[in-house]
Amino acid sequence: MSDLEQAKLLLNNTRNYLKQSKTEIYNILKDQKVTIWKDLDLAPHSDVLETVGISAKSIKKALLEYPSAAKKISKQITIWNNEIGNQQADLIGKADHKTILAAAQKIEQTSQSLETLKDDLLRHIIILQEADKKLRQCLSVKEIVGLALILSEKHRKLFTIGLELFNLISNDLSKDASNTKTIEDVINQAKTLETRFEHIEIIGLPRLTEEVLFRYVDLGSSTTKLVKTFVEKFNSRLSNEFGAIKSIDQALIAMQNESVPTLLSGITAQSKKLSSLICGFYHKRQLKGNLTAIDQTLELLNVYQLTLKNKIIKSIPLQIEDPQSKINHVAIASKMTKTFFLGAKGIVRSVKMMVTSLKGEEAINEIELQLILESTITKCSAYSGSSSSKKQNMDIFIDSLIHHFPKPFPYNDLLQLAKSTISTYGKELEHYINSYSIDSDIKSLATVPIPSTLSQLIAKIKKKQDEFKKANEQ
Repeated sequence: MSDLEQAKLLLNNTRNYLKQSKTEIYNILKDQKVTIWKDLDLAPHSDVLETVGISAKSIKKALLEYPSAAKKISKQITIWNNEIGNQQADLIGKADHKTILAAAQKIEQTSQSLETLKDDLLRHIIILQEADKKLRQCLSVKEIVGLALILSEKHRKLFTIGLELFNLISNDLSKDASNTKTIEDVINQAKTLETRFEHIEIIGLPRLTEEVLFRYVDLGSSTTKLVKTFVEKFNSRLSNEFGAIKSIDQALIAMQNESVPTLLSGITAQSKKLSSLICGFYHKRQLKGNLTAIDQTLELLNVYQLTLKNKIIKSIPLQIEDPQSKINHVAIASKMTKTFFLGAKGIVRSVKMMVTSLKGEEAINEIELQLILESTITKCSAYSGSSSSKKQNMDIFIDSLIHHFPKPFPYNDLLQLAKSTISTYGKELEHYINSYSIDSDIKSLATVPIPSTLSQLIAKIKKKQDEFKKANEQ
C-alpha cells in the first residue's frame, strides 16, 4: 500500500472514530438516567438519598461539572475534524506523500487522547447512573426500614419497640442483624419436628416395650402439634399486618420502571406507611413473648426427639439382651414366677394346685408359668391403659395365654400375676428411660437450659403442653 493510500485510510478511520465518539457522547448526555437529575430539587428528598447511600453533594457536583466536560469533548472533536478536512484537501495535487502520511499519523495518534476526555466525562455521569441504580435496588420493605425510622423521629420509642416484633413476623423482608427467628421460621421448625416424631421407628422390640415407647413418642408428637396449632393461630392474628407489609412491598416493586422523581416521592410515601405500621406494633409487643415461648418449647422438643431416637431407642435392645439388666424380660418373668410360688400365699397356691391336679384338672408349674409371663411381656400390646377398651384388650390377650386353666383358680391368680408382670416391666422400663442422662452433645444444640435427665425434661415438656392446651382453648 502506497504512502498516499495509507494516509487516506488513516484520515478516514480517524474521522469515523470521531463520529462514533460524538454519537456515543450524545447518547450518554440524552440518557434519561442522567437528564432527569438536572431539573430535580434534591432538598426535599435528602433523607431518601442519604438512607440508600446516595450523596446529594456528589449529585450536585456531577450535575455542575459534566456539561463542561462534554463541551470540552465537543470542541476538541470539532478541531480534529477541521484538521482532517484540511489534510484531505492537501491530498490533491501534492507530491510529498511521506509528509502527508506523517501528518495523518500524527492526528490519528493525537485523537486517541479523546479517551481521557471521555473518561473524565463518564466519571461524573456514572455518579448519576449509579444513583438511579441504587434507588431501584431499594424498592422493598427490607430496604426502607431505615428511612421509616428517620420519618418516625417523634415516635422513636414506639418505633424501636415495634420494630422488634416487626422483625419477628416480617419473614425475609427485614431480618435483623442477630438473625432472630421469624414466625415463618418457627412454623417451619414445628412442621419439621412434627414429621421427625412421626418417623421415629420402633420395631424389633418386645411388643410391650414398643407400647411404652409409643407413649413417650406420643408426648413429643402431641405437644408439637399443640405448639404448631398455637403458632398458626398466632400467625392468623397478625393477618392484617402481614397484608399491610405485603401491600407496601408490592407498591415498591411496582415502581421499578418509574422516573427518579416518581421513585423518590413513592419511596417516601411508602416509608411513611411503614413507619406508621411499625409504630403500631408497639401495642402488640406482648406477642414477642409468645413467640419466644414457642421457640424455647420447640428447642426442648428437639432435644427430647434426638434423645429418644438416637440414644434411648438404640440402647434398649442392648439392655433387653443383658441378663443383668432390669428390663431383661426373661429376668423379670423369672422374678415374677418365683413370687407366685413363694411366701404364705405361694404355699397355699401350691397346695391348691396339687388338689386341682388330683382332680384331673390342669395345674401349672414354674417353667410353664415363666414362659407365659415372657410371652406376656414380649407380645402384649396394652400397658396400664385407663380406657376401658385398653383394659379389655389386655384381658383378652392374657386370656389367650391362660384360658385353659380352671376358674376361679388358678385362672384369676394367673390373670392378676400377668397384669402385675406387665405393670412391673413397664415401670422398670419407664424408670430406665426417665433416668436416662441427656448427652452433652445434644444439650449443646439448644440455646435454652436443658436438664440432666429425661424425666426432668419430660416435666418441662408436660408443663408446656398444659400451657399450650389452655392457650389454644382461648
